[in-house]
Amino acid sequence: MFVTATFVAIPEKTQTATAMKRVLDYVMQDKKTMFYDRENDRSYKLVSGQNCIPKAAFNEFLATKHRFNKAKGVFFKQYVQSFKPDCGATPQQIHQIGLETAKAFEEFEVVVATHIDRDHWHNHFVVNSVNSETGLKIQINEKGLEELRNRSDQICQQFGLEVLTPYQKPKQRSMNQREYRTAIRGDSKKLRLMNAIDMAVVHSQSKEKFIENMKRLGYGVKWIDRYKYITYTTPDGQRKKENQPNHKNIA
Repeated sequence: MFVTATFVAIPEKTQTATAMKRVLDYVMQDKKTMFYDRENDRSYKLVSGQNCIPKAAFNEFLATKHRFNKAKGVFFKQYVQSFKPDCGATPQQIHQIGLETAKAFEEFEVVVATHIDRDHWHNHFVVNSVNSETGLKIQINEKGLEELRNRSDQICQQFGLEVLTPYQKPKQRSMNQREYRTAIRGDSKKLRLMNAIDMAVVHSQSKEKFIENMKRLGYGVKWIDRYKYITYTTPDGQRKKENQPNHKNIA
């Protein structure tokens, strides 16, 4: 059984007001978040705000920072909750799962944007680094990220989606600055590969099972033990190299 959703932190080394605005603008693009409901003959923009109004989020984030004299250092955090294709949920349900997950960032201003422009639907969470009530900066370490992943799994279960029980921690993989900027420009192939690896690792007890699981997700795998990197062939035929999974479940 594959876990329905993965939850990862997206790094952004450039922490400025300009960078924060760029990310907010990116995640709220109409071409990525607009959903047409044929049954009700109406369109929805799958963007919501927790403790903020999405269109005014940039100014509200800044206002909170200035109110507590913390308009410096880390400006924002971003997380992505990705769902496997054909997970059985509608775009509205995916968005609602995102809103429920965002409640973990209690008293923080959060923009939740659901991207459905590709078959790999996912929620973006852009979180103001300053708590709107206490003025404290956000602090989420590896344990906190694991708790967020647990919460994500629990919410998926509440919506009737399959998850791995009991929870097993997936390997966290992060993009470097160049790769993240590529994703910001709209090329999410790297993110999809990372999430596929995460899902396969969680459910693989051996090298052979990992390769089988990756194949089920549409990826070819060339894994030679004496090589540092594994070569993956993506569904569109491109080849990408990644470090071998460092996971206790994989021999």
